Order: sequence, then structure tokens, then C-alpha cells
Amino acid sequence: MHAKLAELDKKIKEKPDNAENYVELGKTYRSNPSLAETYYKKALELDANSAEAHLGMGGIHFGRHMYQKTACMAREDANPPQSGDLKSRLKFMMEQRKKRAEDYIKEHPEEVQAAIDESKMAIKLDPKLGDAYLLLGSAQEESGDKKAAIKTFEDFLKNKATDNEKVVEAVKGKIDELKGKKKPMIQVEEVKTKPTKK
Repeated sequence: MHAKLAELDKKIKEKPDNAENYVELGKTYRSNPSLAETYYKKALELDANSAEAHLGMGGIHFGRHMYQKTACMAREDANPPQSGDLKSRLKFMMEQRKKRAEDYIKEHPEEVQAAIDESKMAIKLDPKLGDAYLLLGSAQEESGDKKAAIKTFEDFLKNKATDNEKVVEAVKGKIDELKGKKKPMIQVEEVKTKPTKK
């Protein structure tokens, strides 16, 4: 990582107006969302039509939403049952967490909507950017719009946004899951695409 940062630092000094270098910095600091966001914003200041920078910002928004939703779900349950078997207590806990997640999404739609907007822009700028479809479909599903998510994942397949067969199968499985046919073996959020060879 240090070697990559040194290389990017050198490139930025040579070409300070090159947005791609800041996109790469954003990707490098993916584990530090606030810093990554700074670099993606800088990239967009230099090039508002950077599909990768829009994708990066979308990922920041979606990741922030998922983190905050998870924190909300993890709160201590109100009035948990003091009696009953383990199965009934676990069922109560899961129902409470599901309700807290649903309430959080309704009360705080802004991060998911931002992820949707940014990924749509990324796709508009680069229809072959596979990860943008995966992010958009995941954000649409998270927002409760399964119909839109299905269309996005189908567009991903139609546009052949990746040559990775593992990803293709994961997306097909996700479509079947959203249509109520089956649950996929692989979650599409867990896989990354590789650009289609040109």
C-alpha cells in the first residue's frame, strides 16, 4: 500500500488536475470512508463526468447507510420476554431488529437515495461499469423497490457488464430471489466485477 501511495503522490505532483489519480486514492482508502469521500469529491471537482468517482461516492453513501442501520438494529430490545423457550425469545429479538431496520430505512432514506443517484449517474456515464449496476440494484432493493432492482440487475446482464461468470450467476440468483423463485448461493454485494474486455 505504501508503494502505491508513493506512486499516486508522484502522479498527482506531475498532473495535479488528473481526476483519475484521486479516484485511485479513494479506492486505496476504501477502509477509511471519510478520507475516501474527500478524494472522490476532489475527483468530481476536477471531472464531473468521472463515472468511477460517482460510483465511489455511491459506495460511500450506501456503506454509511448500512453501518447506521446495523447500529440501529443492534440496540437493546425493548421489553424482551423474561419467560418462554430460547426459540421464542430469539424470534422476538429477530422481529424487533427487523422492525428497527424497516423504521430506520423509512426515517432516513437520504443515504440510500444518494447511493441510487450516484450509481445511476455512473451507469449513464459508463454503461459497462458493472459495479455501478450491483450498487444500484442493492440500493434499490434496500429502499424496498424490488421491481427497480430486478430491472437494474437484468440490465447488468443485458449489457454484459462483466466477463466474470461467478458474478453473472450471482446476479441471476439475486433476480430469482427478488422474484420469489429461490435464494441465491452468493450475494451480489459480496462480489466484484471486472470490466468487460473491449
